[in-house]
Amino acid sequence: MEKQVVGYFPGANIELNERSFVMDIMENDDDTPALVGYLLLEALDFIIDPKIQKVIGNPAHEGSFLADLY
Repeated sequence: MEKQVVGYFPGANIELNERSFVMDIMENDDDTPALVGYLLLEALDFIIDPKIQKVIGNPAHEGSFLADLY
């Protein structure tokens, strides 16, 4: 089994629905599912509404962006 070299991109600025977040991203091989979607939605305090099939602000925070600062 040949090991594939993947790209690593530190400090990528990702913007979605007027919210942005800086995170490191990594290219993965064809056999690994993408996790960027979930991690990004969590970081930007979004959820997916399955009824309307859209990304919306987290209703637990009244749709407003809320970030935990530690």
